[in-house]
Amino acid sequence: MTFRTTCPSFPNERPSCNASGAATPKASLLWSCRDAEPFRLAMLILVTYDVATVDRAGQRRLRRVAQACEDYGTRVQKSVFECQVGQKEWVELRNRLLHEFKADEDSLRFYFLDETAARRTEHHGVDKPVDLTEPLIL
Repeated sequence: MTFRTTCPSFPNERPSCNASGAATPKASLLWSCRDAEPFRLAMLILVTYDVATVDRAGQRRLRRVAQACEDYGTRVQKSVFECQVGQKEWVELRNRLLHEFKADEDSLRFYFLDETAARRTEHHGVDKPVDLTEPLIL
Protein backbone atom coordinates (compact mmCIF):
# COMPACT_ATOMS: atom_id res chain seq x y z
CA MET A 1 0.00 0.00 0.00
CA THR A 2 1.27 3.45 -0.87
CA PHE A 3 0.32 6.35 1.33
CA ARG A 4 1.87 9.72 0.72
CA THR A 5 1.17 12.46 3.21
CA THR A 6 2.71 15.35 1.30
CA CYS A 7 2.32 16.87 -2.12
CA PRO A 8 5.53 17.41 -4.13
CA SER A 9 4.46 20.96 -4.99
CA PHE A 10 3.73 21.80 -1.36
CA PRO A 11 6.05 19.57 0.72
CA ASN A 12 5.41 21.43 3.99
CA GLU A 13 1.63 21.11 3.76
CA ARG A 14 -0.20 18.17 5.30
CA PRO A 15 -3.47 17.14 3.62
CA SER A 16 -6.65 16.28 5.44
CA CYS A 17 -9.30 14.06 3.98
CA ASN A 18 -12.26 16.18 4.93
CA ALA A 19 -13.23 19.58 6.28
CA SER A 20 -13.10 18.41 9.89
CA GLY A 21 -9.57 17.05 9.42
CA ALA A 22 -10.57 13.47 10.22
CA ALA A 23 -7.90 10.85 9.70
CA THR A 24 -7.72 9.17 6.32
CA PRO A 25 -8.74 5.50 6.28
CA LYS A 26 -5.84 3.21 5.46
CA ALA A 27 -7.19 1.96 2.14
CA SER A 28 -5.33 2.33 -1.13
CA LEU A 29 -5.28 6.10 -0.98
CA LEU A 30 -3.12 8.37 -3.08
CA TRP A 31 -2.54 12.07 -2.75
CA SER A 32 -2.04 13.78 -6.06
CA CYS A 33 -1.42 17.37 -7.10
CA ARG A 34 -3.80 19.29 -9.31
CA ASP A 35 -3.39 22.80 -10.68
CA ALA A 36 -6.11 24.52 -8.69
CA GLU A 37 -6.27 22.05 -5.83
CA PRO A 38 -3.05 21.35 -3.92
CA PHE A 39 -4.46 18.06 -2.62
CA ARG A 40 -7.04 15.78 -4.11
CA LEU A 41 -7.68 12.38 -2.63
CA ALA A 42 -7.80 9.79 -5.40
CA MET A 43 -8.57 6.11 -5.05
CA LEU A 44 -8.40 3.60 -7.88
CA ILE A 45 -11.20 1.11 -7.34
CA LEU A 46 -12.04 -1.88 -9.49
CA VAL A 47 -15.79 -2.55 -9.38
CA THR A 48 -17.10 -5.95 -10.47
CA TYR A 49 -20.67 -7.17 -10.43
CA ASP A 50 -22.84 -10.10 -11.37
CA VAL A 51 -26.54 -9.24 -11.49
CA ALA A 52 -29.17 -11.96 -11.92
CA THR A 53 -31.18 -11.18 -15.06
CA VAL A 54 -33.76 -13.98 -15.07
CA ASP A 55 -36.62 -11.49 -14.73
CA ARG A 56 -37.32 -7.93 -15.85
CA ALA A 57 -36.46 -6.53 -12.42
CA GLY A 58 -32.99 -8.10 -12.69
CA GLN A 59 -32.48 -6.64 -16.16
CA ARG A 60 -33.44 -3.23 -14.77
CA ARG A 61 -30.99 -3.64 -11.85
CA LEU A 62 -28.24 -4.59 -14.30
CA ARG A 63 -28.82 -1.42 -16.36
CA ARG A 64 -28.87 0.74 -13.24
CA VAL A 65 -25.69 -0.81 -11.76
CA ALA A 66 -23.89 -0.41 -15.10
CA GLN A 67 -25.05 3.21 -15.42
CA ALA A 68 -23.85 4.02 -11.90
CA CYS A 69 -20.42 2.58 -12.73
CA GLU A 70 -20.29 4.44 -16.06
CA ASP A 71 -21.04 7.70 -14.23
CA TYR A 72 -17.89 7.28 -12.10
CA GLY A 73 -15.48 5.16 -14.11
CA THR A 74 -14.42 3.41 -17.28
CA ARG A 75 -15.70 0.03 -18.41
CA VAL A 76 -12.78 -2.37 -18.92
CA GLN A 77 -14.85 -5.54 -19.40
CA LYS A 78 -18.57 -6.31 -19.51
CA SER A 79 -19.12 -6.18 -15.75
CA VAL A 80 -15.83 -4.61 -14.64
CA PHE A 81 -15.11 -0.92 -14.19
CA GLU A 82 -12.04 1.06 -13.15
CA CYS A 83 -13.05 4.08 -11.12
CA GLN A 84 -10.66 6.79 -9.99
CA VAL A 85 -12.63 8.74 -7.45
CA GLY A 86 -12.17 11.01 -4.49
CA GLN A 87 -13.51 10.08 -1.08
CA LYS A 88 -16.82 11.92 -1.61
CA GLU A 89 -17.40 10.31 -5.02
CA TRP A 90 -16.51 6.89 -3.60
CA VAL A 91 -19.15 7.24 -0.87
CA GLU A 92 -21.73 8.33 -3.46
CA LEU A 93 -20.87 5.48 -5.86
CA ARG A 94 -20.82 2.84 -3.13
CA ASN A 95 -24.17 3.98 -1.70
CA ARG A 96 -25.73 4.09 -5.16
CA LEU A 97 -24.53 0.56 -6.01
CA LEU A 98 -25.55 -0.90 -2.67
CA HIS A 99 -28.99 0.67 -3.14
CA GLU A 100 -29.40 -0.82 -6.64
CA PHE A 101 -28.23 -4.40 -6.18
CA LYS A 102 -30.15 -7.21 -4.46
CA ALA A 103 -27.93 -9.02 -1.94
CA ASP A 104 -29.79 -12.34 -2.11
CA GLU A 105 -29.50 -12.56 -5.94
CA ASP A 106 -26.57 -10.39 -7.07
CA SER A 107 -22.86 -10.05 -6.35
CA LEU A 108 -20.90 -6.82 -6.04
CA ARG A 109 -17.15 -6.60 -5.32
CA PHE A 110 -14.79 -3.65 -4.80
CA TYR A 111 -11.02 -3.97 -5.16
CA PHE A 112 -8.91 -1.08 -3.88
CA LEU A 113 -5.75 -0.79 -6.00
CA ASP A 114 -2.65 1.03 -4.88
CA GLU A 115 -0.11 2.72 -7.19
CA THR A 116 1.97 -0.43 -7.56
CA ALA A 117 -0.97 -2.59 -8.57
CA ALA A 118 -2.17 0.02 -11.06
CA ARG A 119 1.28 0.23 -12.67
CA ARG A 120 1.57 -3.56 -12.85
CA THR A 121 -1.70 -4.01 -14.72
CA GLU A 122 -1.30 -5.72 -18.10
CA HIS A 123 -3.75 -5.37 -20.96
CA HIS A 124 -3.90 -7.58 -24.05
CA GLY A 125 -6.28 -7.41 -26.97
CA VAL A 126 -8.72 -4.83 -28.24
CA ASP A 127 -9.92 -1.62 -26.60
CA LYS A 128 -6.75 -0.01 -25.32
CA PRO A 129 -7.42 1.16 -21.74
CA VAL A 130 -7.84 4.85 -20.95
CA ASP A 131 -5.30 6.39 -18.58
CA LEU A 132 -7.51 7.88 -15.87
CA THR A 133 -4.75 10.19 -14.65
CA GLU A 134 -4.32 12.00 -18.00
CA PRO A 135 -6.62 14.69 -19.40
CA LEU A 136 -9.33 13.37 -21.68
CA ILE A 137 -9.22 14.94 -25.15
CA LEU A 138 -12.28 14.51 -27.34
